Amino acid sequence: MNKKQRFQIILFFTSLLIISCAKDKLDPNIDVCTEEITYNQQIRSIVNTSCAYIGCHDGSSAPGNYTNFRAMQPALDDIDFMRRVVETQDMPPSYAIGPTTLSIEELILMRCWIQGGFKE
Repeated sequence: MNKKQRFQIILFFTSLLIISCAKDKLDPNIDVCTEEITYNQQIRSIVNTSCAYIGCHDGSSAPGNYTNFRAMQPALDDIDFMRRVVETQDMPPSYAIGPTTLSIEELILMRCWIQGGFKE
């Protein structure tokens, strides 16, 4: 095996390793919701930082206005919010000007908020 072939094999396995870990997902079956999660106490700061910044869900460009709880309610009634944020985890998008992923803690809070019925 020559140097070029060895390099290609190493490159292949390194790429495979990176790709396999790039989008680890929160296990949706983890039952960690032990306290009441509300928009005003825990969720508002996540939404303001990761969703409702200028040019995204601020009522001007991306679908939906997430600048406050009342404006956000139509999106909460749509299962797409839960699917995109918690299950698929493709929100915030990779091209966002703010954070491009939610932390595990933020995902757990969002999931518990959803399971708790989106309390204000």
